[in-house]
Amino acid sequence: MYSSNRKISGFSLVELSIVIIIIGLLFVGVTGGSKLIEQAKLKTVINDLNKIDRIFHVFYTAYNELPGDFQGASNLWSCTNCNGNGDGVIGFTGVFPYTNSEHVKIWKHLEYAELLDQSVTGVMNSSGAYFSNQNAYQFKYNSNAIAVVQDATDAWTKGWMNNYDYRGKNVIHITPVDFGYIGASTALFTPKDLYSIDSKIDDGKPRKGKIYGFNPVRDNNADWDGVNGSSGPFCSLISTKTNVTAAQMDSDEYSLSSDQKLCVITVDLRF
Repeated sequence: MYSSNRKISGFSLVELSIVIIIIGLLFVGVTGGSKLIEQAKLKTVINDLNKIDRIFHVFYTAYNELPGDFQGASNLWSCTNCNGNGDGVIGFTGVFPYTNSEHVKIWKHLEYAELLDQSVTGVMNSSGAYFSNQNAYQFKYNSNAIAVVQDATDAWTKGWMNNYDYRGKNVIHITPVDFGYIGASTALFTPKDLYSIDSKIDDGKPRKGKIYGFNPVRDNNADWDGVNGSSGPFCSLISTKTNVTAAQMDSDEYSLSSDQKLCVITVDLRF
């Protein structure tokens, strides 16, 4: 017969406490590690932005014109349909899909000048979309992040750039590959991500300095931030889509309470 007073062993409170502590440490280690990985990825964005700024200035110092806009490309590098018009603007030239436009020649010019560590074709494809190794610079942040140059003086762009304190004629957007325009699906960063980048290399303000952050949803009037005229989610605290005053630009902050990927990074090249 079995004894009814047999002892049943189990975990003591001390042992359970130790197990709970170990699980907690593992959880903190995993979540903390993922944050460190994300910060390391954002650091690559900063490095790439600094690199682009540096090679633009080196090119301009050497040729006295901007890449993409350089008029002497064909003579210097014996290339075909590769000259810019030298007006100081890296523009959209021709008609859609802007084949051989200055804003895609830019990267080929930098490659010809041996300033770019990537190989590109320097032309647009028939769909008007952007791809690394073709017409855009590939960021190390992830395989989906590319840099595209846009003419900040163009009327199509002014609809939203007038709500930012831009000073130059040309801007760069960091967006996903394979897009024909900057729209709702092109956001790569959370407001926290953008603040982390902006505060390290600029002023930490979404509408001031050289680094801007915005939610790339365009309404019917070619203004940005919002969905077809509605308020929509915002990358920064100001919910005004148009006619943002200088005082509002000064006071605006990133929406740090949001963890949504709402934001595109736009960089004022100051050229």
